[in-house]
Amino acid sequence: MDIKINKDELVEFYTNPNDLNEFDLGFIISKDENFYIVRNVSKKGKFNGYSCIRINSIQLISIKTIYIRKILKLMEQNNQENLNEFGLVDFESCMKLLLNKRMACTIEMYFNDIFITGFISKFEKDLLYIEELDRLGNSDGLTIIFFEDVKIICFYDDNSKKIESLNQST
Repeated sequence: MDIKINKDELVEFYTNPNDLNEFDLGFIISKDENFYIVRNVSKKGKFNGYSCIRINSIQLISIKTIYIRKILKLMEQNNQENLNEFGLVDFESCMKLLLNKRMACTIEMYFNDIFITGFISKFEKDLLYIEELDRLGNSDGLTIIFFEDVKIICFYDDNSKKIESLNQST
């Protein structure tokens, strides 16, 4: 699903065809041929990191809903401003940021609701190498996945920052 949306438009992204009550919320800050780069917004109306959402994984996009209007009011109360503090322009710029800054991320795969959290250690044309971390931030081996199996990559969000912090304290 590739549509033109204003960068100031808060968007609901539905990627689970089996549950249309589940969605991600955010502002599209850029896109490339395969991914939307999104500034995530939490249910509390606060910014919560970034996501790279594979365009062909999106089942439905909603804008201007009652829910979005309520979240925008919360954002206003929380003084949240839609910024792109890392200057992300495409998926490659996200990968470079994750590699160079060694930022933890969570990767959602296409199959069986599998989530992998860790540091991307290498990015090749067809493969991602992830130094996997468990929920307590402990190193848990190297995982190699096919790039085409990646549905969403989230980073600089509360969960990834918590796991990264736990990893640094071990």
